[in-house]
Amino acid sequence: MFATSMIDKYSSHIGGILSIDYHLMDTIGINIIAGYMHGSLTTIVTDSEGIIGNKVASCMKDVTKCGDITPNVPDYKQLTGIINVAATWSPVYGKLNLVSELDMNLQLYGVLGAGVNGTRVITANASAGAPTRDSYELSGVNDPQPFNNLTPHLMYGAGVKIFFFNWMALRAEVRSLYFVDRFDFGEGESAYPSGYLMGEIGLSFLVF
Repeated sequence: MFATSMIDKYSSHIGGILSIDYHLMDTIGINIIAGYMHGSLTTIVTDSEGIIGNKVASCMKDVTKCGDITPNVPDYKQLTGIINVAATWSPVYGKLNLVSELDMNLQLYGVLGAGVNGTRVITANASAGAPTRDSYELSGVNDPQPFNNLTPHLMYGAGVKIFFFNWMALRAEVRSLYFVDRFDFGEGESAYPSGYLMGEIGLSFLVF
């Protein structure tokens, strides 16, 4: 399945996921997913008038504010490798009649589970004497380690399968993923749930 993050704030993601389902009965099953997400900073962070641009502007006025200018904001960490096990519930299954000659089956389902994901942080650095707000360097963008800094997470979501044949379906779903991170909101560092909304679409095949 092709996967992408939705309603992005500081980081966006794009990647691929392999999803395997096994039905214990008609409506209850087990879902296992494994995949890799490549993250990138949004323009809220990288624009010349964004978070990093404003930090570079401060560096241009005061060299003591140069050096590490990594944004200090919550929900900044990026997802990388993902492994997840979930229960699936498929309460709705019926016919989708688009035209009189073609009847397709429609299945709605929900998922609830847990797993682990790798995380990474993109750091930023500005040298003293930076001439413009865009004069900075990012590090960690091409980090190839998908399961560094493994973090447990909880996940829930919903999806739909449209069956063109008994053995093939178009599949689309939305999943919310939460893991515990730490951040100083003004009263000392504390734990908080960092959340990401993921959208996924692909083809599903019956193999046995």
